[in-house]
Amino acid sequence: MKGQSKKQEEADDFGKVSFPKLPCPECFRDGVQGTKKSWASAQNLARQPSRVVVVRAITKRYKTMSYTMNAAEFNEKIMKGHFRKIYPVIAAQIVERTGVRSGRCVDLGGGPGMLGVCLAKITSLTVTVVDLMPECVELARENSAEAGVAERVDVVQGVAEALPFDDASIDLVVSRGSIFFWEDQQKGLAEVYRVLRPGGWAWIGGGFGTAELLREIEAAKADDPEWNRKRRERMTQNPPEHFRAILERLGIDGVVEHQEAGTWIIFRKPAEVEA
Repeated sequence: MKGQSKKQEEADDFGKVSFPKLPCPECFRDGVQGTKKSWASAQNLARQPSRVVVVRAITKRYKTMSYTMNAAEFNEKIMKGHFRKIYPVIAAQIVERTGVRSGRCVDLGGGPGMLGVCLAKITSLTVTVVDLMPECVELARENSAEAGVAERVDVVQGVAEALPFDDASIDLVVSRGSIFFWEDQQKGLAEVYRVLRPGGWAWIGGGFGTAELLREIEAAKADDPEWNRKRRERMTQNPPEHFRAILERLGIDGVVEHQEAGTWIIFRKPAEVEA
């Protein structure tokens, strides 16, 4: 519309997109439905000036997708089914590598919050699951209660590019799978670095814990060749050198580890950061 800013036009365009289903970021990568409520909630979030980036991300991500199960089904059949073994393994790997066992943790783009829940179970961390979609926020609450860690796991709606946390307030940020769908990966990683306390760690990327678990999941998904094709496509579009270049541009001293089981961006904020 004439006279409108680009961001306002994007927000209006978002409101015109008519899809009956919209998944949470965690659920999206495996083809899962959300609900009309998600669209309304995401639209309200997107109209906040600091989060208008959601408009571009959501519109781009979901225009060409179709989905086969809703978020609750995904939680039961995938997160607690095919993927149930990988989250305890990844959580243990994170704790062993970083040594972070207490303080505040963020599970970014965590969907139903399985990684955050697993971390809460093996540490004394207080975990906040951040996800865009209200269905996933509710599922994360349910999963933490079911695991007996609800008193140390909370949830908040949000996006990577505008994290709702103060500077230097988080000891550990983890994220499995969502970075491939961030609208602005560099801005998201900059936000992760901003919220980390001096000495805090980030463990961002996508993986299956071990090569053996990956092969087990591939066998279980053998009747769904599209799943494996999309997984490989995401990795091709986001090679390790791509993430290394982002870290270099941001001046973050970190590593990008790529193995058969997945790719992880790992960094620690210096204990003493120059003002």
